[in-house]
Amino acid sequence: MRSRCEPSSSSGSAAGRAVGLLRMTSTFAFARRVLAPLLHEFESQHPGLRVHLDASDRIVNLVDEGFDVAIRFGEMSDSSLIARAVAPNAYVMCASPAYLGRRGKPGEIDDLLSHECVLFGSPPVARWTFEDGSSVKVRGDLNTNDGDLAHVWALEGAGIVMKSIWGVYDDIHEGRLEIVLPNMRPPASPLHAVFPHSRLAAARVRLVLDFLTKRLRAQWDERIAALVVPS
Repeated sequence: MRSRCEPSSSSGSAAGRAVGLLRMTSTFAFARRVLAPLLHEFESQHPGLRVHLDASDRIVNLVDEGFDVAIRFGEMSDSSLIARAVAPNAYVMCASPAYLGRRGKPGEIDDLLSHECVLFGSPPVARWTFEDGSSVKVRGDLNTNDGDLAHVWALEGAGIVMKSIWGVYDDIHEGRLEIVLPNMRPPASPLHAVFPHSRLAAARVRLVLDFLTKRLRAQWDERIAALVVPS
């Protein structure tokens, strides 16, 4: 897949307005927690724009299903689409203070073997891998196909969960979750906007990509980076 950064469009009044129907898709957690408020702000700035946001953890076929843009995690492999990096991302392991008070904090990766871990995915991912190439097969009595459900269980003290920092940073800032093993990080998985070549000419696509890139990178710099980048 080609990775491109398109310049902002500012020539002509039509190029500076987003109009018509913008159809976007992303994961349940990211759509609910991050995209929904941003797209509401974007829509309010562009009279004549309508937004449909599809929340799904499956990989949507953008062309066949008529979507303009998908926000996805990690590197893309489909060469028929264009990918644009919009923001950094990191995965963290975290748990509630109640769970850690009851079971203690793991001091090294092998300690995870004696902890309850909340697993999710289709099927749930039980082997956690890290940037240094190490991995561990974890276990837990609670697992689900929905990352948001795993998040809820972690908040309730069920165990340690591995989540994108974008989904948990509010809970970490406010003390509802704590990062464990902060120096053992899973491989980075940057956020990409993915879209068909045919959508590139649409002003609404270029403008929403510029808007999301600006807002997401500001959030990263102002609130998130300090949680995952060693000082």
